[in-house]
Amino acid sequence: MSRRTAEDEGDRLYRRRDSPRRPEKRDELRAILEGFVASTRQEEGCVDYHLHVSDTDPNLFMFYENWRSPEDLKHHLTLPHLAPIRERGQELLAAEVEILSYTMLSPYERQGG
Repeated sequence: MSRRTAEDEGDRLYRRRDSPRRPEKRDELRAILEGFVASTRQEEGCVDYHLHVSDTDPNLFMFYENWRSPEDLKHHLTLPHLAPIRERGQELLAAEVEILSYTMLSPYERQGG
């Protein structure tokens, strides 16, 4: 087991919440959001990047993201693979994308490696 700390792998968690404007756009939005995952996970500053859907609202999506630094997140938000949401966000989202930042307070043990 290796011990991960804020200093080792990023000291911030960034959480994004996306919601479609109309339920009929849900599948289209989901496909766009799912398309971000593989490319984003290849980015140098990406520690974790996971897409979730709410258990109580199928139109509410959330990214759980850990980045090495705020600068890495800022760079990520400018990359071409995010263009579809920048270009069509008003059509697909009920509100502006909300990004909440948290600082990790507790390191944890990685299981199995």
